[in-house]
Amino acid sequence: MLNACANLANLMLARAAVREREIAVRLAIGGSAARIVQQLLIESALLAAAGAAAALVIAHWLSRGLLVLLTANEPWTYVDIQPDWRVLAFTLGVAAATCLLFGLAPALRAARGKPVDALKSGSRSLTAGQGTFGLRRALIVSQVALSLVLLVISLLFARSLQNLLGTDPSFRTQGIFVADLGFARPNPQKLKVLVWQKGLLEHVGRVPGVTSVADTNVVPLGGMSWSNRVWMGDRNSSTGVDCHWSKISPGYFRTLGIPFLTGRDFGDRDGPGSRKVAIVNRAFAQRVALTANPVGLTFRVEATPSTPETEYEIIGTVGNSKYGNLRETTQPIFYLPLSQDPVPTLSDQLLIRSNLPSQSLLPAVRRTILDADSNAHFEIYNFGDLIRASLARERLMAMLSTMFAGLAVLLSAVGVYGVVTYLVSRRRSEIGVRIALGANRSTIFGMLCLESGKLLLAGLVLGVIVTLGTATLANKMLFGLTPRDPSALGAAAALLLLIGLLATFLPAFRAARLNPTAALREE
Repeated sequence: MLNACANLANLMLARAAVREREIAVRLAIGGSAARIVQQLLIESALLAAAGAAAALVIAHWLSRGLLVLLTANEPWTYVDIQPDWRVLAFTLGVAAATCLLFGLAPALRAARGKPVDALKSGSRSLTAGQGTFGLRRALIVSQVALSLVLLVISLLFARSLQNLLGTDPSFRTQGIFVADLGFARPNPQKLKVLVWQKGLLEHVGRVPGVTSVADTNVVPLGGMSWSNRVWMGDRNSSTGVDCHWSKISPGYFRTLGIPFLTGRDFGDRDGPGSRKVAIVNRAFAQRVALTANPVGLTFRVEATPSTPETEYEIIGTVGNSKYGNLRETTQPIFYLPLSQDPVPTLSDQLLIRSNLPSQSLLPAVRRTILDADSNAHFEIYNFGDLIRASLARERLMAMLSTMFAGLAVLLSAVGVYGVVTYLVSRRRSEIGVRIALGANRSTIFGMLCLESGKLLLAGLVLGVIVTLGTATLANKMLFGLTPRDPSALGAAAALLLLIGLLATFLPAFRAARLNPTAALREE
């Protein structure tokens, strides 16, 4: 928005400079300063109103296109695009104020000047003097600085998303399907839920193409998490550590490809009447049990409103894996058998491993589930979809910031082009004299590129300072890199410099091909 306002200010200043001679003539033949200001104020207001009306139409269509783009691969993303009067009022107010301010200020300055000075100056202007042109230069510098900030942030978000997508969750995700199941039954306790669930796993496991299947109450990276305070059986509760936990069926680790380090998996012997057992990951063994092989040791889990304090025997250890999301560091996790759940429920999340494509596998899986219960309601999706859903915020931020950065760079390029074009138009006589006195065209071209380059470099220096001061605000949303990443700063600065010089090329090239005779005749 600030970039757009700076561009609008530059355009209004250029417009006022071009019309300075007209204003001087009006003043010379008797027009009052108040009438001149009134005329320019009305013109600026009409421009602002016309622009606002066009913006409402364009915003309506662009917002719908943006929504389609954002939800193309993430149908679960919700973006409210209904018009909001507060947003509209703020945006239109800022645009109108910018248009009026920079349209009116040159008029006030011209109205206070002496008409004879403007009329005698010919092609030169009062409002296009060093003060006004210095303001235009400052606006370009600020545009480049703001564009650099947005471009750096967009690169940081894009690289952060790339780092997350490349993060190893330490378990298998390819060829895994997740089935969220629900069964409408009035009293699960009378249905022997544990027996029924075991039978369902056996039926799904016999579907052609299914190599392994398991049940769990927490799907890794699904966004859900459970945790309790845990301490070893030979210590007191003050040594407790917060640990994540999941309830799983036998075959869970085989399905996800999480390796066993020591001990055994859950089995038929781990039923409701047997001793409470658990499997822990390596982080649990290191941070809680303080040993590489805790098999045979016991730990206790704090009491909750629904369960008393409980002791579990460790029967195995497995490798570390991500639990709630890809951003988290390795956390201690303990796994409990679903077969020992004191309050079993008729809701399941099956993890199904297969080498078949979804269109070949899922129809048979659906039939098997409906054969088990015709009233079952369920949803089956690929594990990759779950990971993409968990990164919806990061993907959204990377896409939006890239789009905004692209718009900002485009506005800056237009601003640089406008300033160089204006510079050439005000210096046609000077350029004509230089060429007439023997300056070659490459010298003229280089002179204008140098002037533009100074503006770009000043903007980049200011942008780097602002970026270093503000990028830390995005620190919590980054992954695998720092907000002051030098490669992002370097790439953004190089790209902006290149685009700025490209915007300079056309007006500088035209100036270098200027006919000195025509330019001097204009003077």
